[in-house]
Amino acid sequence: MIIYTIIKFLFISYLIAVLFLFILFISAYFFLPQNKLGLGDINKIIDTIYINNIELNDELSSKILFRFLTKLDKIDGLQLFTKDDIQEIKKKYNNIIDNNLKNKDLSFSKNIFNTLINRVDDRIIEINEILNNQELVNYTENEYISQNDEKKVYKKDYQEYWLEEEDRKKSLLKYIKYQSLINSKDILQIKYTINLFKNYKKDKIKQMIINSFLYYLDPHTKLLKYSKIFNNSSSYGLGIMVNIQDELIVIQDIIKGGPADNSGKIKIGDIILSIVEKNKEINIYGIGLDLNQVINIIKGKKNTDIKLKVKHTDNSTEYVNITRGVFINNNSEINNGIIRNILHYDKKKIGIIKFNSFDTNTATEIKKELIELKRLKIDGLILDIRDNGGGLLTSVIEILDMFIDTGIALKYKDPLQNTIVTNNMNNPGKIYDGPLSILVNSNSASASEVLAGVIQYYKRGIIIGTSDTTFGKGVIQAVIPLLNNNIFKLTTASYHLPNGITPQFEGIKCDLKIYDDISSLLKKDDNYGYEKYLPNATQTENLKSSEIIFDNSFNNLDEIKKYYNSLKIINEFQKLIKQHVILLKEVSSKKQKIPLNQDKIKIYFDDIKIIEKKAIEALNMAIKEESNVLKISDEINNSITYDIAQYISGLITLKIKK
Repeated sequence: MIIYTIIKFLFISYLIAVLFLFILFISAYFFLPQNKLGLGDINKIIDTIYINNIELNDELSSKILFRFLTKLDKIDGLQLFTKDDIQEIKKKYNNIIDNNLKNKDLSFSKNIFNTLINRVDDRIIEINEILNNQELVNYTENEYISQNDEKKVYKKDYQEYWLEEEDRKKSLLKYIKYQSLINSKDILQIKYTINLFKNYKKDKIKQMIINSFLYYLDPHTKLLKYSKIFNNSSSYGLGIMVNIQDELIVIQDIIKGGPADNSGKIKIGDIILSIVEKNKEINIYGIGLDLNQVINIIKGKKNTDIKLKVKHTDNSTEYVNITRGVFINNNSEINNGIIRNILHYDKKKIGIIKFNSFDTNTATEIKKELIELKRLKIDGLILDIRDNGGGLLTSVIEILDMFIDTGIALKYKDPLQNTIVTNNMNNPGKIYDGPLSILVNSNSASASEVLAGVIQYYKRGIIIGTSDTTFGKGVIQAVIPLLNNNIFKLTTASYHLPNGITPQFEGIKCDLKIYDDISSLLKKDDNYGYEKYLPNATQTENLKSSEIIFDNSFNNLDEIKKYYNSLKIINEFQKLIKQHVILLKEVSSKKQKIPLNQDKIKIYFDDIKIIEKKAIEALNMAIKEESNVLKISDEINNSITYDIAQYISGLITLKIKK
């Protein structure tokens, strides 16, 4: 036993030493002041630690140019560049951008942008001419316009994206008619929108061209501006759950009794356009932030004020004042973005810990909540990581250590040494040894998938889902600071569970799917919403499996599945949720053909409102059905602080046998 302990100690010491040397190398190479890099050094970093070998050539140069031009000229229906502009730009730059990037020469991007600014002035003149000629703006013709589908934009080519001059003018006229009709014929918003281009800084344009290059590497490699993203101080949220859909920040859920709920103005489905704090407005609309970045921008110090500019589902916009904070509602408490709750089933108690990211302080806070729940003598525990987009892998390993004695948590290939590195759970003894469930959905990604996958692999608990699988992101990003407050986030490796399998593309398959939530249903039959459908997602290979001693605390899955199927309490709820989603898809379909006739558009919007009303009614009926189910619990008072997925997961958790 002593020899085993010594060998184990030496092995762990070796792994720590390897990790230390790796960090030391990265720090010396990239982070020391004398070596701090600028935008032009992106290639050097990619060549050193990027997950794949990248060849900059003429073919990639052409793609980068197209992406850059479409990102500049992306206002739906309002084409700024002319087709002649595009032909001239292609002639000059189509096959040289690869060489420019290699030579750290990004001056061409400024030349292209100057052309765009000239076209902004031209379009404003053109808009004024159209508005001054009332005969052109005829609202009685039978014309139609469609809302742009962002998922399809970059499948187009030059020919489809930029129209001939006559067709461009027709398209502009239709755009003005549409904006005039939906904004009560107030056209100032159009001029304001295109004038925003004049506020672009030189650094912003360089960032756009580099991100146009990085787009073809993988979906997670990006150049960002330093902001509150990396603020690690204690922070408090707004009581909202957000999701990213086509680069838009959409409010997916609102926690009852939270700051956003108390405002009375934030609604599910609202899009966050910008955030105002200390009289400074930060635009987060369509700029490519990931979920963790959005969450960390929203979070801040307790009792601090923040203003959200939101776009409601009726296309109206408003600024909403909210104060960050903690709230306690019945047995539920939210602190530092972590929700702790207790569900009562007769004389049994199930603890719930819900959290939306894995930050530097997440493990510490979860440990506190776990100790408190143990003090309250819970009979089982649910870790709710639905809509948790991930975060720090060090954080998830610390959390796993609270539930599993020791063993391999994950592996990855060191990009510098080309060796396989393992990360272990090293602390013997568990903080919590009781029945455990992990609740996931299709938006649970990255570090969330490590947590679910390792718990599942060691048979430490059951993975319960409101979707068939998790998101399927199995790649690791490094974050490197550059000059001028730039941050370079790039994919360096794929991570793998102890069995050598990576969650990349396939995700973690749930042991038991209790129903399909709204997000899961919206993604069904449409190739989007999962890692494997993202443009240029990284292909990975599995590694050799490790020999593992299983925890073996959970061994009656078949019995639990039979028990769940016998409940039959979810059928009506699921039926109503499906009805809600069908109606949402009907609304989306109708938006592909919007009439520009002033009489027909009124009928069109009335029809949309009727369908949306039916969708809301179906959702409200689902919520009512949810309440009926939850009244089985004698814990319910005047307000429900947990949902049906948590309630059913609690019933299942109580059936877990060691």
